[in-house]
Amino acid sequence: MKQHRSEEGENYQPWDKVTEFTGNIGTPDVFTDWKSGRSMHFLSQGEFLAYLILRWQDNVKTIYEQYALDLEETLKIANMLGYKHPHDNSTHMTTDLLVVFTNGQRQALSVKSSYDSVFGDKKNTSRIIEKQTIECIYWKQLGVPWKIIFKDKDIDVTYARNIERAVGFFDPMKVTNKTTYFMYLLAHKEIKIDMTKQYNFAAEAKKYISDEQFENFMKCKI
Repeated sequence: MKQHRSEEGENYQPWDKVTEFTGNIGTPDVFTDWKSGRSMHFLSQGEFLAYLILRWQDNVKTIYEQYALDLEETLKIANMLGYKHPHDNSTHMTTDLLVVFTNGQRQALSVKSSYDSVFGDKKNTSRIIEKQTIECIYWKQLGVPWKIIFKDKDIDVTYARNIERAVGFFDPMKVTNKTTYFMYLLAHKEIKIDMTKQYNFAAEAKKYISDEQFENFMKCKI
């Protein structure tokens, strides 16, 4: 069933999908990538918010979510460390986000809700650290930088939500008024504002867009 999952390219499918995952996860989300049109599967809000910020960057070519790691290699690493392999010896580990940059470089990211969820009470987090260590060594052996992103420390939620709102109008056919036209221009980076701030986008649209500009756009869209 999963034999063609995590094969890179435009038809990429994540190893784990929201609709079939039965594990203990955060708030899952399925989101259509505004550049590729592919349905992305995120198992937590942290993953989704991190993806939005990363995908917004011009030097990011693509992002693969729930990327399966080679089972034979993770088994070897776990055995070398004296750790029990996560889940069982027949289940693939995954990396939350694998970022591919336009220059060909890559970065693997593990997204966690908080610093304490990994490095807090050792009695409750020691197993999490073991899993993260296996993942870290796996990518290090491949020469790919790996890091943990903490939702509570590393993610600007306002920035991510502004991106989400803007790219919702990336398609010109979704433009119906000045506000959505403003969002369209923002999504295409034809207008630039400080995305880390909160805005009344209807008010911003009035400042940036004239009636004539909007009418001309709507005529061209038809």
